[in-house]
Amino acid sequence: MLMADAIAAYKTAFSSFKKNMMDYAIYSILFSAISAVLGVIVFVAFMAFGFVTVGTFAGMISAGNAFSLDAAGMVVTILLMLAGLFIFTLLQCGLIGAYLETLGGLLSDKKQTLVGFISAVPRLSGHMLIAFFITGIITAIPTSAGFAIAFLVGFSSIPGIAAIILGIFLSYLLSLLFIFVPPAVAVERRGAIEAMKSSVSQVVKNPVAFVIFLVISTLIAIPSFTVIYVPLFLLPVGQAALVAFRKS
Repeated sequence: MLMADAIAAYKTAFSSFKKNMMDYAIYSILFSAISAVLGVIVFVAFMAFGFVTVGTFAGMISAGNAFSLDAAGMVVTILLMLAGLFIFTLLQCGLIGAYLETLGGLLSDKKQTLVGFISAVPRLSGHMLIAFFITGIITAIPTSAGFAIAFLVGFSSIPGIAAIILGIFLSYLLSLLFIFVPPAVAVERRGAIEAMKSSVSQVVKNPVAFVIFLVISTLIAIPSFTVIYVPLFLLPVGQAALVAFRKS
């Protein structure tokens, strides 16, 4: 892979964006809107469940009886919260997969339909969730280790602070190695482990091109303070470039 491939990926994405601007706008807005609605629903639900849990716990304390119907109710509430969080995560993973699949199709001049987009959500949700779950655990290891070390030597000590900073930095580097996992799963239909291996291989074998791609992605993200810029340009072009770069 040549360094120019990183630039070519953005050229390909921008060319496709200009050619299919309405399709990019529709599915980018749809993706953003559904994600926002799901986020609001989860936030409101967690706030409501939180008040119920606090009220139930306060009732248990005042009654002086931990083994009561209040305790059972609190357990049920917590289980419902966890179930709701799982459903939200599953749907969000499916949305990401459906969106990336749509962009992959547009890059190949294949039009998407609303039915096709919606039907892709449950079809891809499980695969995307597994991929995100595994990569999430792996990327969290350095940060967790850093905080563990800081707990042992003291959070305010220089070694403790250094351990946390180093752990976060290493987690960030690991996340970059897995940057191509979502398009590999959604567009190429790879399994989670295979997608992770191919993503790491692509980054490691082409570090210069990858760094150039990150620099371009950072530069086009600068105007993100403009709200409309994100769903109508940054999101579709940036993610389409990621898919195109993955294919290069």
